[in-house]
This record gives sequence, C-alpha cells and structure tokens, in this order.
Amino acid sequence: MARQLTRQSRDNGTLMLDVPIDGLGIVRFGEIIDGYKKYSIATEDLNSCHAVAIVSKKAAVLGHIAPSNPLASTGEAWTEFMVGRILAMVTNEANKYCFEDQGTDGIVVFGINDQGLVLPDQVRILYEKIAHALGHAPRLVEYPVDWSYNHASPNKGTVFIEGNESGQLPVVWVEDRQVSLEPR
Repeated sequence: MARQLTRQSRDNGTLMLDVPIDGLGIVRFGEIIDGYKKYSIATEDLNSCHAVAIVSKKAAVLGHIAPSNPLASTGEAWTEFMVGRILAMVTNEANKYCFEDQGTDGIVVFGINDQGLVLPDQVRILYEKIAHALGHAPRLVEYPVDWSYNHASPNKGTVFIEGNESGQLPVVWVEDRQVSLEPR
C-alpha cells in the first residue's frame, strides 16, 4: 500500500520528496511548490536501513538512515549523526512552528528478520534521542528483512506520510500497515 500511494502521489504532483538513502526532507502540508500543493513525503527500499519520522498536523520530517557510512567510524556514530540532523531540521527557526503543538509524534521504522531485531543498538539510539527531544516515546514500527538477498530485501521497507490542510492527523503507512497517530 505505501509503495502504491507513493507512486500515486508522485504521479499527481503532491509528493514533496522521495527521500534517498542517507537523506532527509520535510513537507509542510499544503505548501505550493512548482505549482502543486504538496502533502506527502516518502522513502522506499529501506532494505535493512532505518527510517525516522517526526510528524505533526502541519508537517513531517522523514529521514532514511543507512546502517553505516564511510564518513563515520561506526554504524552507531552514523546513526547519532543522522538523528541529530533530523532533529535539527525539526527545531530550526524556519520549521519549529510546525512541530510545537501537542500532536507531534516520532516514529522509528526498523527491520526485523527471523533472527529478531536488525541492528538493535542503532534502534535504541534512535528511540532514546527522539524520546528525549519530544518528551515522550516514539512509536516503533518494524518491516520484514530477508537476509537471503545479500543483506537486502528488494522492494521492502516503504514509508509514506500524507497530510492535509484541515488540521487532522496525517496518515502514515509502513509497507501495508497504517500507523495510528491517535493520542496514546
């Protein structure tokens, strides 16, 4: 479902960004860019990577975090660097008004396989950093990783976020599952 919604949003011009690996982006719901009102943001093919979303009624930030990067000494160091970039995007002067309301929520998307949680130390870092920044625990959402594909699951791990201008909660999909953003 998330992959199909991403395609539809791309085709109708409402997709702000399809976030690449080690990338991040923001969509302010209803903002006009290139003549189209933008309402959605997505990332595809996580393939054992993580995704982090900070979502409010006004906007969403989404990051696609690889398990490692040559710029960092360890995968954990890279994870800390990337979550810092995501949180900086949420708190900078141009964006912070979008995330000041009580409805702001965090989502950590991670891989799981037949052995269990993929890269648990990195998931812990993401969880703790986001919980500290938001003052409450983020939602944890898993997607399947099949290691038989040489450390990647083709076409697995799609996250799609779609907002609106009505002040209602956005809709978040991870693969074929809708993630509830209703207050806990």
